[in-house]
Amino acid sequence: MQQEKRSNGGTSTLPALQGRRLRRPIARGGSGGPPLGPDASPEEREARERAKLNELRQILLGPDQERLAKIEEQFTPDALGKALPEAAVASQKQGEDLTWALRPTVMSAIRDAVKNDPQIFVDALVPVMGPAIRKAAMQALRSLVQQLNETLAHGFSLRGLRWRLEAARTGRPFAEIVLLRSLVYRVEQVFLVHRESGLVLHHLVAPGTPQQDPDQVAAMLSAIDAFVHDAFREEARLARFHVGELVGWVEHGPLAVLVAVVRGTAPNHFGDVLHEVQERIHLQFRQDLSSFSGEVDLFVRTESLLQRCLQSEVVPQAKSRTRFYAAAGALLTAVVCLAAWNAHRNHVEEKRFTQYVDVLRREPGLMLTSARRDGDRFSFEGLRDPLAPSPASLLMPLGAQENNTSFRFGSFYSLDPRLTEQRAMQILQPPAGVTLSVENGNTLVARGRAPRAWIASARILGPSLPAVARFDTTGLYDMDMDKELSDAAASVTKAMIVFPLGSSDITIDQRGPLEEVARATLRMLTIAPDTGKAVTLTLMGHTDPRGPEAQNQSLSAQRADRIQRELVDLGVPASVLRTRGEGIALVSESEACVGSRYRGSACARRVDFRVELQ
Repeated sequence: MQQEKRSNGGTSTLPALQGRRLRRPIARGGSGGPPLGPDASPEEREARERAKLNELRQILLGPDQERLAKIEEQFTPDALGKALPEAAVASQKQGEDLTWALRPTVMSAIRDAVKNDPQIFVDALVPVMGPAIRKAAMQALRSLVQQLNETLAHGFSLRGLRWRLEAARTGRPFAEIVLLRSLVYRVEQVFLVHRESGLVLHHLVAPGTPQQDPDQVAAMLSAIDAFVHDAFREEARLARFHVGELVGWVEHGPLAVLVAVVRGTAPNHFGDVLHEVQERIHLQFRQDLSSFSGEVDLFVRTESLLQRCLQSEVVPQAKSRTRFYAAAGALLTAVVCLAAWNAHRNHVEEKRFTQYVDVLRREPGLMLTSARRDGDRFSFEGLRDPLAPSPASLLMPLGAQENNTSFRFGSFYSLDPRLTEQRAMQILQPPAGVTLSVENGNTLVARGRAPRAWIASARILGPSLPAVARFDTTGLYDMDMDKELSDAAASVTKAMIVFPLGSSDITIDQRGPLEEVARATLRMLTIAPDTGKAVTLTLMGHTDPRGPEAQNQSLSAQRADRIQRELVDLGVPASVLRTRGEGIALVSESEACVGSRYRGSACARRVDFRVELQ
């Protein structure tokens, strides 16, 4: 039991203390010292007690202090420098937790270092980027020189002339025709596709080859391969596919699929090359392929292996037999170039002629009856409306010259609505506020306010205009009638009908003013439609201040109703009349009594009129 406690920590000091007591008893006066006498000072007793306490502390805490000292030694810079690498290696064997924990700190340190001193990374990347840039430039120059050599080799031979004619006929570059006709086969693209996810891990394209979207190609291959696998048998896999002039070679592996797109007919041993490259990729990158989680940047390192698949083979070219063929080829080339130049010039002139014809035919007011081209000379004949622009003014901005372009156009009146509107504006000369437009092809419509004389003249001239079958003036309003309408409205507004005290009866002397109001109202109703307005007449009854307010309100309404009945009897339509009882009228505040022959309360007992023109 004593040994177990001693091995577990610092709880084993009690047995040691007992053993020490057996070996050397502690004296009463101190820790091994002579006993103090009765005349000892307090300082001596305190020193003796402190010594006894230190001895007891050493016995009880000694092992723990030794362990703490050892732990402090482990946290010195030298000890930590030895322990941290071993801890990092042990953590890497257990998993990626330490990597994920340190990644933010390391990335932040790298960003700060780049901001503070970018030259460090420039010095580190130059040795790596320089050779890569030189290699890419050398490959591009090598490809350019190869295409130039092939073009020069075939430029002045009979076969080269045939290929030039084919290039001119199809519109394809001569170098491409040379490559297609002298090519046995060429691998244009190579895809490395992850088998399980169908993602493109890396993609190479031969120089001078149009590039397709690698993800779309991979998706198509995955779909076709899945169809073949499901439709036929489990062991079936897509090995070849044809797309126009291209042939796809597919090499399947356990973790990745290698696809080569070949133009032409590749030999059988090219399949051995694909198989070998596929095996090397699985051998070198098996771990990355097995743990693939979408990081395709890891497989850029496969480029050196995939480059072996970008092979090509061309037909060896024979040398020219004699100089005669070269001279004949040069002469034939010159003839072809001259013919091509003439054809191009003729095409340009024909295109220009077609453009001229289209412009003249689209212009309203021009009718093209004849158009001829003789080489670079053009002639046009037809009819022209006086309001249409001249044909020369339309074609000169497009490059037509007076010395090689002639025009013969007679006069006619076009039925185009735009020109009809211009002609109507020119002949009728409408005043401000009047608009003219052509509707339904042949109807001239006038809208707005105009003097009476102009309306009368327009109604005579409008129907006689060319291409005008009908002249609609329902939207025209006589400006002169506006004054007559205003005068009639003013006479009605100034009028008033006065009533006896406490009565709604009309006296004989008020019959004359009432009949004048009726005549003026009927006049307004007659004129208003010609001015585009509607008339509303409001009859407002009033009383003097005498009598109760409620009675005065009722009396004012009765007086207004009485005048309404009288006006209806005189021929005024009831639909244009409105009545309103205003109650007591304050004569001092009424403008109706100013200038009136009625004064005081007599003026207050009235019905006056308000005209509204809408």
